[in-house]
Parts: sequence; C-alpha cells; structure tokens
Amino acid sequence: MHLFDRDFDVVKNIETIEWLKTQMVSAVADALKSSLEGSDEELLTALASTVISTFMLSGRLGVDHKALDCKVFELLETKFRQDSVSLQSLSADLQELKRFWDQRRPESGTRGPDQG
Repeated sequence: MHLFDRDFDVVKNIETIEWLKTQMVSAVADALKSSLEGSDEELLTALASTVISTFMLSGRLGVDHKALDCKVFELLETKFRQDSVSLQSLSADLQELKRFWDQRRPESGTRGPDQG
C-alpha cells in the first residue's frame, strides 16, 4: 500500500488545501463552542465536520485514506495508550474507541453500517 502519492501535485491544489484547512479550524471552533452552548445536534455536526475535513485534507495532500485510517488505529494501539497512563480517566474512553475502530476495520471480519 502506498501511503503517499508521489506524483501528486500539492501546488495545483493549494487553494483547495487552504480552504480545507480553514474548514477544519472552523469545525473545531464550532465543536468547542457547541460543547459549551450548543445543542447535541450542533456538536455532533461540528465533530463530524472535523473528521470529514481531516480525511478530505489528507486526500488533497496525497495521503491515502486507508493509510490515515490505519495510522489512527496504530496510534490507538500504541501512543495514546502510553500517553494515557498519566490520564487514567481516559483509559476507558480509549478502550471504547479502540473497540469501535477495530470493528470498522475490514480485517476484523465485521462489517460497518454502510457495508450491509
């Protein structure tokens, strides 16, 4: 699997990349604001927009979506688990997220909601 498309021309996509970066920052800001004073639906929308913007930006930067997905899983397995030692309160959250991510992975044998 290729992690990056070496023939990918970032310069041709610079305007779109910059727009996606602003969308990502805006979505994070919306999530933070919604967590304080917004509805559950506004928070959910802002968080989903952050995830979508991240994957769209990765594609425009020549990063394969599957490679990004695999890296998230890898970090759940290693880095975040190690970092959470100092934050025991996040241990259960990380375990739950890892289980969720593991169930989404095609190699796990389970199918996601869009794979019927």
